[in-house]
Amino acid sequence: MKPDYAEAFYNRGGAYEQNGQYELAVADYDQALKLKPDDGAVLVNRCWTRAVMGSSLDNALEDCNEALKLKQDNAVTFDTRALVELRMGKYQEALADYGRALQKNPKLASALLGRGIAELRTGSAARGQADIAAAEAAKPGIVQRFGRYGVTP
Repeated sequence: MKPDYAEAFYNRGGAYEQNGQYELAVADYDQALKLKPDDGAVLVNRCWTRAVMGSSLDNALEDCNEALKLKQDNAVTFDTRALVELRMGKYQEALADYGRALQKNPKLASALLGRGIAELRTGSAARGQADIAAAEAAKPGIVQRFGRYGVTP
């Protein structure tokens, strides 16, 4: 059996991401995509990592858009693209994508939190606070976790 190097880079990138070694994760996702350019899962993970880093947000958005073209149209992809949009200050786009994510998975805590933050930023304080409370109830500590990524209510 021939080794799947693209998968190996993807898996190691995921491990780096989990350990907060985001630049190493992006480098491994880059390598995986060189070997398998149409891998939507890798694109989504690279998008997420770039969004968390807060750098290369335009590139992150391109990654998510490409993943969606490759039929990676699940709750995680919409949630991830919404995070990029939120960080870019594109609140209406973020609200739309968080809505898409929550249609696919109504209890996705990160989407509830992100939508709540976007609602606060667009002047919908009551709805925003309700979503943030629902996110924290679904996944205690999520507000603090996202604060480490620079995403706060």
